[in-house]
Amino acid sequence: VADVPGLKRLRFITSHPSDLKPELFQAFKDLPNLMPYLHFPAQSGSNEVLKRMRRGYTFDRYMELVAAAREAVPDMGLAGDTIIGFCGETEEDFEKTVELHERTRYQNAYIFMYSERDYTPAKQQGLADDVPLEDKKRRINKLMKLQRQWAEEENQKKVGQVTDVFGEGPSKKDPTKQEGRNPQNQVVIVESGRDLTGQFYQAEITKATNAALYGRLV
Repeated sequence: VADVPGLKRLRFITSHPSDLKPELFQAFKDLPNLMPYLHFPAQSGSNEVLKRMRRGYTFDRYMELVAAAREAVPDMGLAGDTIIGFCGETEEDFEKTVELHERTRYQNAYIFMYSERDYTPAKQQGLADDVPLEDKKRRINKLMKLQRQWAEEENQKKVGQVTDVFGEGPSKKDPTKQEGRNPQNQVVIVESGRDLTGQFYQAEITKATNAALYGRLV
């Protein structure tokens, strides 16, 4: 696919950590049009919870893969999925998940609260949804707050940098501005008096939040 004439951007979106092979990192390194972004769901940082989830890897193995990804492509953007309050999750289990987020520094993470569902493996295994709702809410609120903080800290490092952007059209929040994506799949919003939809352009980042980058055309 990368050899298709004129194809400037190609994305490999996601992989289960247990299925990820070294060849993928080599492809990220070797193919200039394969964008440096990977949605890499951990779900938990606790080995005990990961075992109950039947994820097939440990905290240490996941961190090894994160390190390998960033060794191959130092500016790799990582996104994650996390489930809070899975069956039997203790405070210690939760703190390992917090540690995983802090060390990985996801540019964005999809964090969900566990709830029992019929016909799922957890239900079929007879795992009890035994974490009190109050604990789930407290934990998810804490992690989401920290995740926003860490994402903004990482994005602030990009202020002053020039990035390539592919235009997607007017900003959803402010139609007078143009919105696009950088190679790491982050939203970049710029001031422009013309429609940049479908165009490639460069922007110097002048401001950053946890959710978006803002800049000016260069």
